Amino acid sequence: MDYVALGHLHGPQRVGAGDRIRYAGSPLAFSFGERNHTKSVTLVELAADGAVTVDLLPTPVPRRLVDVRGSIAQIESGVFAEHADAWVRVAVTDTVHPERLYARVKDRFPHALAITHEPADVPDRTPARAVSATSDPVEVAADFVTYATGGRPDDVELGILRDAYESAAAALAEQGAR
Repeated sequence: MDYVALGHLHGPQRVGAGDRIRYAGSPLAFSFGERNHTKSVTLVELAADGAVTVDLLPTPVPRRLVDVRGSIAQIESGVFAEHADAWVRVAVTDTVHPERLYARVKDRFPHALAITHEPADVPDRTPARAVSATSDPVEVAADFVTYATGGRPDDVELGILRDAYESAAAALAEQGAR
């Protein structure tokens, strides 16, 4: 009567042809890649005559793992309401990074485990320009805003960036003069 339990990999697996050497598998999903796995525990019965019986018993799933992809308007509209109690991975596809993105998603999906901004219609981003001592600090900041939000700052926003830079430069010059 031999049985070898080898531990927990993500899914139950037999080693060799029979049921006497096995990996039990994990009772819960450890990643979104396992969202369609049937999780289980292994019940092994060892009979006095040496027979081994193995049954995989499905484990209860406290929350489903679900991927949600859409604009913040779609998410807030309730289109994905059936997933509100699930563990979700949310990809928000708006062109520009929505204000209060994380708080707004968490309002709809309190069990969200991953929230990303993945603009659907933004062309491939060009590599960042090298920054040097001669780079215009306002252009460097504008490039960052473009990268982070998916949209180039407008004239008003560029003015705010320039005012902020000039104020910081003046404060730094004043400190150096002391």
